[in-house]
Amino acid sequence: MGLVEEHVKLTNSILAGDLTVDQVKSEINRIESEYGLGSFDSCKVSKKSAPWTKEDLDELEIQSASGACSKDFYLYMAEVSEFVYKKNKKTGLMGCVENAINVIAKHWLIILVIIVLIVIAFWGIANLVG
Repeated sequence: MGLVEEHVKLTNSILAGDLTVDQVKSEINRIESEYGLGSFDSCKVSKKSAPWTKEDLDELEIQSASGACSKDFYLYMAEVSEFVYKKNKKTGLMGCVENAINVIAKHWLIILVIIVLIVIAFWGIANLVG
């Protein structure tokens, strides 16, 4: 694999949320030891403040496709990716509650129709029995 392929692989792994910031540091060190210290550009990175969103990560993907490939850029992209993916992988009771709220918010009309149908069904059964 050549240097360009290493950069593409690193970018794709970061964007997929497969690498932490520490793992990206290790990959950068490995690439530099294999291809030399000039393996990364020295361009400046415009950083936004956290909290980051998927849209911020998508913007970084466009920048990487445009040739941004400095160490600082990769580390910043990894930081944003790690934040975005951790935010979306909440676990425990609060994560379950938040996921349930998101499902209800997305599908409130369907849930309302189901509740109405259940109420009508029980009301009809109650009238037949009573």
